[in-house]
Amino acid sequence: MIRKKLAAAAAVCIMVFALGAAAAGAEAEYSWTAQNTVEISGAAASGKAGVNVVVQILKPGEDLSTVTPENMEDTVAYHDQIKTVEGGAYSLHATLDTDTEPHVALVREADGAALQTLVIEPNALTAEASLDAVGHMYYDCTKIPLNIKTSKDGTYNISVKLTDASGFRTDSVTKSFRAVPVNSENIAQVTLDLENDAMQYGVFHAECTISRIGGGSAVCTVQFSVSRGTEKGEENGQIGVTQHFFSMQKDSDINTELDMLQKAGIKLQRQSVYWDTFETEKGAYQFNARTQTYFDLLGEKRLDGIVQVYGGNSLYYPKNADGSYQRDENGLLIDYPPNTPEGLQAFGDYAYHLAAQTKDYADCYEIWNEYNIQTFNPRNLPAACYADMLKAVYGRIHEANPDAVVIGMAFAGFDEEALAWVKAVLEAGKGQVLMDAVSFHPYNQPETIESGQYIQQLKALFAEYGYVDIRVFVSETGYSSGRPATDELDQAKKEVRNLALLSDDAEQIYIYNAFEKQESPNVSEAEHGYGIIRGKSDALLPYHAKPAYVAIANFNKRTGNYSAVEEEPADNGIYKVKFTKRDGTVCWMLWTVNAGGQAYMLDTGGITNVTEYDLFGNARPRSSADGKYSLQLTDAPIYIEAKAAIEVKYIDDAGFAVQSLDDTPVIQVEAEVRIPTADTVLYAASYRDGRLIDCQRAEATAGRHTLLLSTEGADRVAVYYWRESSMRPVPDSRIDALVKQ
Repeated sequence: MIRKKLAAAAAVCIMVFALGAAAAGAEAEYSWTAQNTVEISGAAASGKAGVNVVVQILKPGEDLSTVTPENMEDTVAYHDQIKTVEGGAYSLHATLDTDTEPHVALVREADGAALQTLVIEPNALTAEASLDAVGHMYYDCTKIPLNIKTSKDGTYNISVKLTDASGFRTDSVTKSFRAVPVNSENIAQVTLDLENDAMQYGVFHAECTISRIGGGSAVCTVQFSVSRGTEKGEENGQIGVTQHFFSMQKDSDINTELDMLQKAGIKLQRQSVYWDTFETEKGAYQFNARTQTYFDLLGEKRLDGIVQVYGGNSLYYPKNADGSYQRDENGLLIDYPPNTPEGLQAFGDYAYHLAAQTKDYADCYEIWNEYNIQTFNPRNLPAACYADMLKAVYGRIHEANPDAVVIGMAFAGFDEEALAWVKAVLEAGKGQVLMDAVSFHPYNQPETIESGQYIQQLKALFAEYGYVDIRVFVSETGYSSGRPATDELDQAKKEVRNLALLSDDAEQIYIYNAFEKQESPNVSEAEHGYGIIRGKSDALLPYHAKPAYVAIANFNKRTGNYSAVEEEPADNGIYKVKFTKRDGTVCWMLWTVNAGGQAYMLDTGGITNVTEYDLFGNARPRSSADGKYSLQLTDAPIYIEAKAAIEVKYIDDAGFAVQSLDDTPVIQVEAEVRIPTADTVLYAASYRDGRLIDCQRAEATAGRHTLLLSTEGADRVAVYYWRESSMRPVPDSRIDALVKQ
């Protein structure tokens, strides 16, 4: 209404104040600088300094036609006269009674030279939501602290709608909070309680609607993740990631990034130490500060993995008479990858010193990367050249670290061409040991990797050349969310299916890639999308978990550090992998590749109580009188975890106790006792009808003795001191506990 009256009302006001009609100066502008405070600025028509400018701001609801000199106090909310400065510029701050309604401002020069009208729109309420955790990443947490910063003080009603950001689940839940005051920084703090929700784990999208008591509302959004966390020391020793700390992540926070991976149960790191950064002067081998920090943190966090022996070094490139580097007819360096006698000898020296300086942190050394493709072998040097490289480093690495595992091949893909290249390398090195293990990089669909029996084929080929039961590492595998056929949810599903199918045969499996590559502007969208965590420079939210990260954390929690794994037969198109842990926990991981999903009946062999976990770790207890469970399978794996029903009688005598572990067929014996003599140790044994089932010796640390003992099938356990000098139990030290199946 006020806008529409401006043109007509202006003439009325001019008449009332008997103002002239001279040309106006620079148009007046306004901006809200604080709650209820507005800044108005412009320039007088004359452009001269010292001109008086009068500014009047009408009260809300008043229009120009109502203003007269007599009723000015009733209609004007603000009135001031100021002098201009150089160029006729003026600026003032006006404090109003309210900022939630529109105002009209009148601006004129005191001598009547010009009049302007300005509509001041309400000071809109704005809000921004955030969380305190780095990357908004939480672990096994049902209480999520949410901060909502507002542009105004006051008290708010807040509604937060939570949905699955990945699209995996379509349900939602809304949390409501009444009369929440803001603090001195205009931040309203609420806690999202997920404890009784069906959706406690995943990547969440939170839509926050805030309503200010007294007027104004705003909407803001934020994302966060909740993952199944792993304690330090309990990481999955089979699963790792590829890192680029010294190239594409060269400015990232190594400590923060390793912590994120460790919390998800990822123990292994694969990282190159480039030759030219390690040997910057001939014969001088030294880590730079960032590399040393990386290895120090590996030791501190008790992580492990692969060190890549990789890269060229211009100190050893052959030169022409004019000092330029020798190149082939295509302009490519003659000695990259190293292949001349001098280059290979220098590369072997680099490998020796690298192994010597890293033997306290790692034992696995992978030689080069994907030599079988032009990306990493620009001159397409033949397989025999790679065999020469292995010959140059194998003995040198073992000389520096006798416990080293030299990993060869690191070849890309798995097809006839790739296998022909592997065979050519083995043929060129026939009669010599070139490696202790082989690695390869399958980037196929998970089920094709399994159905092709890649690892069995590889072992069979190596056996032909005398490598009996060669150790196999999958040092790169993964899926990009940057490809048209794979979104972030598809990536999550495929990553864990792939890990499950490779677990039985691969000694170690490395996911490519840990972090997205925002710090590398020339990386393609597909290459960028391999990361399972957004990078430090991500525009949306640095270090935010992608769905794949949450899914992998759940996989590690459910299946990590198993004692046995087997793929069990199932219906066509259904995959069922069984993991058995040392503590007796059994976990089946199931999914189908059949379109539309498929029903399946899982027979657990009589286990009447299980827990079903979805892709991200949301749990649902289930029971069945006959141990059979009806499941609806999709391409998103589910986990059925079962703990055998064993009851162990608690006893506390002679200073030590026997305890059951979460009703599993394993007991834990703990003792804080003084061993009678130096040759005495603590033992425990389990029996069935007097027949020995298991017997274990306790490990002692700072006076505390612990052991784990299998009670599967047992009816009795015994704990006792054992004197090694006489090979007999210490008299009267034995106590028994009954085991009830």
